[in-house]
Amino acid sequence: MNKVKDIQYLFNDALKNSMQTVRRLPLLLVIPIIYFLVYLAVFYVISFINLGIFSSLFRGLVLAAVLSSYFYVLYEAHYYKRFKFNYMISGIKVFLMKSWVFTLIVNLTFYIFLLLGIYAILGRFSYLLPLLLFALFNPMPEIIYLTDYNERDMFFYNFSFIKHNYLQWYLINGIFFAGLYLLFTISSYIPYVSNVLLLLYSSFVMIFRAYLFKNLHKTNYRKRIFYQFNK
Repeated sequence: MNKVKDIQYLFNDALKNSMQTVRRLPLLLVIPIIYFLVYLAVFYVISFINLGIFSSLFRGLVLAAVLSSYFYVLYEAHYYKRFKFNYMISGIKVFLMKSWVFTLIVNLTFYIFLLLGIYAILGRFSYLLPLLLFALFNPMPEIIYLTDYNERDMFFYNFSFIKHNYLQWYLINGIFFAGLYLLFTISSYIPYVSNVLLLLYSSFVMIFRAYLFKNLHKTNYRKRIFYQFNK
């Protein structure tokens, strides 16, 4: 099995499992809309009451709480094929510390790049800096809720995972990100409809990523070759 067939196998396997999950738990597709509305509401409240220097800290904690809650919903769906609305509340504290550390490190990395002058060096290509951060920490959501790594080790594993799976992970995710780019383009013409479609599509991508990550995390290229050969 060459690399192309390996990528095809990973894509088909994750897609099949994702479709089965969505058919069993269709509410997973609309849950992010609720999270998005909650975060927007809290964001406007924070802006209205003007917490000063504490505003950014509080926004970070709220974002971490939202991420923790959503990750727990995905965790329950992925491992136990179940969903209950109370997971959205009980899940706030489950991955809260990991999510907060994750957002903190990403922000610190961004500011370090700014201090190093990378933003100024890029000039009119400065938009590439957020894309670079996005690529560097791309598998982190799945590492947070699908592995047992602690707040420190999860970053080491993040780069180890990328090192060993960069081709499969980025290429397959790139297919879906092309769809996201298309929806962003459409949003300039039909904003409200496309925004809903964007959230639904992103929900499906997160479900898909979980199965893709778990396959790459639990196996390696040699094991998949062996499996396909004996299938």
